[in-house]
Amino acid sequence: MSVFGQIYTALLLAIGAYLIATQNIIGVSKKMRTAVLAQTREKSSVFDALTPVAVWVAKQIRLPELSKAEWQKKFTILGIKTTPEQYIAQAIVSAVAVFLLFNIIAIWVPIVILLSAFVAINFYRQTIGYVNKRLEQRRLEIQDELPHFASVIAQYLKQTRNVLQILESYKTVASDTLAEELTITIADMKTGHHETALHRMGNRLNSAELSQIVRGLQAVVRGEDQRLYFEVLQAELRKSATDIRKKKEQLRAMRLNPYRIAIVGLIIVSMFYGMGHYFLSSLATFF
Repeated sequence: MSVFGQIYTALLLAIGAYLIATQNIIGVSKKMRTAVLAQTREKSSVFDALTPVAVWVAKQIRLPELSKAEWQKKFTILGIKTTPEQYIAQAIVSAVAVFLLFNIIAIWVPIVILLSAFVAINFYRQTIGYVNKRLEQRRLEIQDELPHFASVIAQYLKQTRNVLQILESYKTVASDTLAEELTITIADMKTGHHETALHRMGNRLNSAELSQIVRGLQAVVRGEDQRLYFEVLQAELRKSATDIRKKKEQLRAMRLNPYRIAIVGLIIVSMFYGMGHYFLSSLATFF
């Protein structure tokens, strides 16, 4: 294989591996990627069917208690049934497997070996960063729904000040993500102090907008009239959501998708390489 062919093959492998590692599959929506990835991680044994090597590596990992508690808290929120040590071990073993795979390919395409370490390290970083990325997506999904949530609470407060009843009623029409949070909060409220349960909900998501709703609901629990508060709050949240949406659309319009550019660039290179090779081969027949 020519040097140019090796470089071209290496670029294809690198881009393909990067897109798979980062879940940036062209033409697939973010929501679909998240749903499929979450289902795949649960069913395809990324967390449960660990290889013997990953199990051994997990036993060698020692995390500080504070760091371990933070990881476990994130896993609980996302419903990931594994330990921090097992998750990190799986990331390490997977990255090493990618590194070895690229080194095997390098037997036929030597230049690929230059990319093996880069792709393996990136694969590890993406696996470790998946948890924080998914938490951020979860927070944004809930944040998009908060204006409607505040509006419904304002309507319910005209009839009742029973916060538990309000949350139970809204849970039936809430999005899946917010419904999960409400289910946890409702269970906490039924077994403990209402204000404390609401405070925990705010802490789990770390959202300033949700914290405003939580403060209002806590005031309702204390017997305060918060009808005007929620009327004003829902208007502010709608305006804030509209402004954020406009800014996102402007940024999206200003930047091109780098992955599509890479794919199109490789297609163009392929066309010129093929035509150039055919042209040079044809010339050789005349001399």
